[in-house]
Amino acid sequence: GKCEKGRSSLGQKADIPKDDFGIICEIHLYNRALSADEVKELYLFTSAFPSAE
Repeated sequence: GKCEKGRSSLGQKADIPKDDFGIICEIHLYNRALSADEVKELYLFTSAFPSAE
């Protein structure tokens, strides 16, 4: 997929201006807590790919 830059908010009220610099490319939502092994697997999988920038 392709990461798109744009204005968004995460963990704050959208009507309060506050600039944050960075990019969130992929979001995974789970309806349960992940095990340590699952977190490690996700980290190793995503860090295996170089940044697009």
